Amino acid sequence: MRMRAVAAVFLVVGIGALLAGCGRGTAPTISTPPSAQTACAGNSVTFSVTAAGTSPLSYQWRKDGTAVAGATSASYTISSLSATHAGSYTVVVTNKAGTVTSSHATLTVNSPPTITAQPAPQSTCAGTSVLFTVTAGGTAPLSYQWKKNGTDIAGATTAMYTISSVTEADVGAYSVVVTNACGTVTSNPATLSLDVTPTVTAQPVSQTVCQGLPATWVVAAEGGSALGYQWRKDGVDIAGATAATYTVPAVAAGDAGTYTVVIKNSCGTVTSEPAVLTVTLAPIVTLHPISQTASVGDSITFTVMATGGESLTYQWVKDGANIAGATSDLYTILAVTAGNAGTYTVVVANACGAVTSNPATLTVTDSTPVEPGLPPVAGPFATINGHPVTREAFDDMRASILGYYARLYAQFGIDVRVFLIGARGRMFELELELSALTSLLTRGLVEAEAAQRGLVLSPEEIEAEFEKQYQTMLDTYEITEEFLIGYFAEQGGTLDEFKDEGRASVAEQLLYEALQKAVGGPIEVSEGDLRQYFEDHRADYGTKEQLKASHILVATLEEAEEIVEKLASGEDFAELARAHSTCPSSSQGGDLGWFGRGEMVSEFEEAAFSLGVGERSEIVETQFGFHIILVTDRREATEPEYADVADRIRSDAEKEIANERFEAWLEKAREEAQVSVSDPILHAMYLKDRNIDEGIAAFKKIRTEGVVTEKYIAFIIGALYEEKMALLESDKEFLETQLPESPEREAQISVIDDAIEEARLAALAAYQDALKDLPDDEDVKERITSLEGAGFVPR
Repeated sequence: MRMRAVAAVFLVVGIGALLAGCGRGTAPTISTPPSAQTACAGNSVTFSVTAAGTSPLSYQWRKDGTAVAGATSASYTISSLSATHAGSYTVVVTNKAGTVTSSHATLTVNSPPTITAQPAPQSTCAGTSVLFTVTAGGTAPLSYQWKKNGTDIAGATTAMYTISSVTEADVGAYSVVVTNACGTVTSNPATLSLDVTPTVTAQPVSQTVCQGLPATWVVAAEGGSALGYQWRKDGVDIAGATAATYTVPAVAAGDAGTYTVVIKNSCGTVTSEPAVLTVTLAPIVTLHPISQTASVGDSITFTVMATGGESLTYQWVKDGANIAGATSDLYTILAVTAGNAGTYTVVVANACGAVTSNPATLTVTDSTPVEPGLPPVAGPFATINGHPVTREAFDDMRASILGYYARLYAQFGIDVRVFLIGARGRMFELELELSALTSLLTRGLVEAEAAQRGLVLSPEEIEAEFEKQYQTMLDTYEITEEFLIGYFAEQGGTLDEFKDEGRASVAEQLLYEALQKAVGGPIEVSEGDLRQYFEDHRADYGTKEQLKASHILVATLEEAEEIVEKLASGEDFAELARAHSTCPSSSQGGDLGWFGRGEMVSEFEEAAFSLGVGERSEIVETQFGFHIILVTDRREATEPEYADVADRIRSDAEKEIANERFEAWLEKAREEAQVSVSDPILHAMYLKDRNIDEGIAAFKKIRTEGVVTEKYIAFIIGALYEEKMALLESDKEFLETQLPESPEREAQISVIDDAIEEARLAALAAYQDALKDLPDDEDVKERITSLEGAGFVPR
């Protein structure tokens, strides 16, 4: 498995980064950055970038500065837009010679109309006026058309519709159609009826409720939708109890009594029949069982006493497992054995709840060793639509992803293991495992679909493509098989192992390509569409100004000054670079290849682009040290015409369509996939990835049941609540930035603010629980401090 990770480095990231460093080949340049887009929610958009530079190029799309998981190709498609996708997108293009970040492309997501407050059914007396209103959201402008019984009402084209004097002819169902550029939505029908004196059709019911539990009464009445309610207890009005239902959230002894409701409308009043509330108590243990010591063969009895009425039940428990038949207030062991040693509790219950006694320990002397049981039989690590995924496959994928991050951070002198320490380290580890599971899910779906479609790759196809890629690698990095044999020997492997893993990687790549073609089906793009595609992506086919330059990098100003003196005396630039430069490009005489603006640090770029061909810079200081730059060539910016790039345009347009179809299929397959993971923690993470509330609920269940030992469980729950806060903040930002000011918008923002505050309090409570288990963890303390402060500080 180690060789597979090595092969992935050579075939995906590029062996040059391991063998040659930053000075080999041409750094990437972006000729056409992604362009800003505006689309309706539910539609799809694609950002694309055209980049040049020494292959292989790798891509990482970002949204608002944060990497988008899985968005690692030259185009990034969002197949079904939502408000959360709105933001600023960039793409980072990387090869062995450097990195370039595109300019920002803003995605504006227009929302189709949505009805946030439906027209309310109404009932009134004849001759009075009624007002129907609707509250709608969505991208302005919105238009309205009211209907009665499905027929347009002339002139009723605002968010309100008034009937000034209701008659029998006005009775019916009223709805409104709200329209904007992104679609149409029809409200629920709101019935208008004429009031009569109210009558009670369903009386509130008497109840017997346990103390601490809710009690709810419901009344049903006729007489129109404008009914008013006033609940009473023992003949006295209950403040605020003015709906058709009345709930006491947690009944106490003082809530016992007689309840009625007075119902009225403009035409009269009626009082319901009385409903009696009786309050009962949950059991309370008044005498707990006592710990005992006994010898083998002795008889012992555990006793419990409890209050809570005559309907109490008992269940004795040993070491967390119910004892069969032990269902009275006494539990006796007639002849104690060594196996009876353990911790005993009793669960006392009635209709109002259950309570567990304090634990009592039974210590048995002269005990004999107990033979251990056999370990449980392990099933598959996970299943995807019923197909097993092995732990070995998961571990391989996780190691591959961790290796990628290790190489990424190593470029900046950071050991990735520092991110695996403490509570935050546990979250980072769980996100790695979720990424591994998601990758295996994608692989499993692709392989299953390919099998169903009968897509089979011949060994000859795989071998031919592998040999092609293998030879390209040797040619690109100017290495030989003899070199690779020696290299892999130093790493504890062989070239044959590398080739075997490489063939497996190529086979997977070819299978993806074959399935993409099968899912996409035939693609036909008209000449007119191609020309329109070119106009929409014209910037993608031009090139920006580029330089080819060499440099000498040293650590101190004194070293740089000495090299400048040697250059002034006629010494060769390339030879001085080989002898003194600390950049890996020194092996190439300091040659950095071609690069454009935005690819180098600003100080280096400003100095380099100010030089003519053949000119040398003064000493330039950057975060990496002190540079002396020599410009050796220059390319001017170009902007081709359609005929110059017609073949590329057709290829790009077809690839975009094929990718959109494949991504749509894959997204649907992921949504419909039946996934089960034997590890409860990882399964909860999978649920979190699908729906944040489902994930929170799953982790809470794990914590409550206590079947998994996870010392960071409270911290994880807190982190998920903060993730929920961030999602809600994004929704709020969309409303504030994309919708015009209105009472409806402010009402929606208020609801989101309440939800954010609720999540903040839940996160804070979880972190405070975590602090009990992790009193010295600075991550926990930092999150508590942040959430207790005046504002929310993102993680």
